[in-house]
Amino acid sequence: SQFGEAQAKELKTKQAQLAKAKAELDINPNLIEVSERIPVKEEKPKEPIPEAEW
Repeated sequence: SQFGEAQAKELKTKQAQLAKAKAELDINPNLIEVSERIPVKEEKPKEPIPEAEW
């Protein structure tokens, strides 16, 4: 059925996102904690800066 396929696809997508988030945590467990407390650039805290502009 189409519904079953859509559900399976959504589940796979969620699992992939979860796995990606977990992998990022495994690489740097302190990343989220630190970024919440300390702004990387004091001029513009809480604003994501694209990697290319650094």
